[in-house]
Amino acid sequence: MTKEYYSKNLSELKRAWACPSCTNIARRKNENTPVRNQFEILSEEADMSCDDLLPNTSGTDSDSRMFQQASIRTSANKQLSLVPETPCSISYERFGELLDFKLESIRVALAADIKKEITAAIENLKDEFTRTTDFLASEQRDIQDKLASVDSTITSLESENIKLRTEMNELKRRLQTLEKSSRCRNMEIHSVPERKTENLFAIFEKLCKEIKVSTPNTDILSIRRVAKINSESDRPRNILVTLQSERQRDVLISALRQYNKENKDNQLNSSHLGISGENVEFI
Repeated sequence: MTKEYYSKNLSELKRAWACPSCTNIARRKNENTPVRNQFEILSEEADMSCDDLLPNTSGTDSDSRMFQQASIRTSANKQLSLVPETPCSISYERFGELLDFKLESIRVALAADIKKEITAAIENLKDEFTRTTDFLASEQRDIQDKLASVDSTITSLESENIKLRTEMNELKRRLQTLEKSSRCRNMEIHSVPERKTENLFAIFEKLCKEIKVSTPNTDILSIRRVAKINSESDRPRNILVTLQSERQRDVLISALRQYNKENKDNQLNSSHLGISGENVEFI
């Protein structure tokens, strides 16, 4: 190809340029699956120059042959581009690799989702456990406070109980002393028959006159009949006389014993009091 021919037909030559690698493209549908090349890729020794292109009209025989070859090559490329699409084919090894890759992607995504769900569940459990432990700790503190208060109350009550027991024992001792002192001033008169209209003061006064002991009414604190120990007994109820002092009681008992000693055949009895009955006894 001469320089003048190249310069004159440059525009047509540019339109005829076509890269064999660009025309060797398999048309596919919207798929991501890699496919084999449907057409054999030209070797590196393929002639990519424009020296074989010829003009449309004039030129030498060699130029005409080169132009014809370029036209044939261009028409062949056009025919290749018009070849209908065919199903893509891949090897079993490549299919296995793609399947493994897809399964690995699914496994990773599934593991991530499971980890996310487990993490969320663990966080919820942590929150619930924290709330539960806080509630239990609060309840435990309240119980401890109540136990401390109860222990303090029990200690105070025990101390007060000991104090009350001591005071009660002291009062009991005093009461026993008072009862003993009171009993020391008491004198019981047995076997005096009962009458509905009886006057115990008059009966006691007659008794004192009989044994010759002067006992004014002011020295008598109280005089009364006491209940029977055995309610079914026929004996009359005893007369209980409380005097001012223990010495007065001892004087009366001593005078009664002296009277009975001097009058063995006619010891003091209820007839001396103007009442028929048994002998009178002092205790």
